[in-house]
Amino acid sequence: MKNKMVRSALSLTLAASLVATGTVPSMAASSDPNSSAAREAENARISQRAATEGMVLLDNRGALPISKTGRVALYGTGVYATVKGGTGSGDVYLKEGANIDVQQGFEDAGYNVINKAFLAEQEAKSKESGGSGGGMFGGTSTYNEEVYDEAVIDEAAAEAQTAIYVLARNSGEGADRKAAKGDYYLTDNEAANLALLGQKFEDLIVVLNAGGIIDTNFYNGKGN
Repeated sequence: MKNKMVRSALSLTLAASLVATGTVPSMAASSDPNSSAAREAENARISQRAATEGMVLLDNRGALPISKTGRVALYGTGVYATVKGGTGSGDVYLKEGANIDVQQGFEDAGYNVINKAFLAEQEAKSKESGGSGGGMFGGTSTYNEEVYDEAVIDEAAAEAQTAIYVLARNSGEGADRKAAKGDYYLTDNEAANLALLGQKFEDLIVVLNAGGIIDTNFYNGKGN
């Protein structure tokens, strides 16, 4: 294949919201937790169906589907800071227990996420740096990941065939998109990490967790 970033197979998936399993209801607050239970359950069902049907598989070179009981390694800020809506009026309110990120979704679906310690470390660094843009009037910026340690990636690749990289971007009211690295374009570190994962894992799946377009020239082996 033309793209030497990937040793075996690469799949690219676009999802405004990633639903691995469970329900992710969005609804208005209620002072009585039981007053709207039936409506909320129905809204959750509709939301899950809409999110699932709204995903677009852009290309698949044999990496999908993943075995339901498979071992996977998760990467990217979108794993633990999953974008579920936009900013301003596009913000999504989630009740306690319904804020399911990508990692929890995979775990709830029965997958064995083999690099939990790595993800916890990355999330801690993200919070220290101010985290990802979002909320009511958050920006589009994401935590600029450090370049992954090759030895750490080698350890994960020895345990799992499949890596999933969740590339997240936020946008909406008060947070216009920019033709810049870290927004429309990959950051240098993101590009380096994707190249490393593609070299080390048999299968690499890239999920675009964004409410707008992202440059995907990296998929064809081209830079920004």
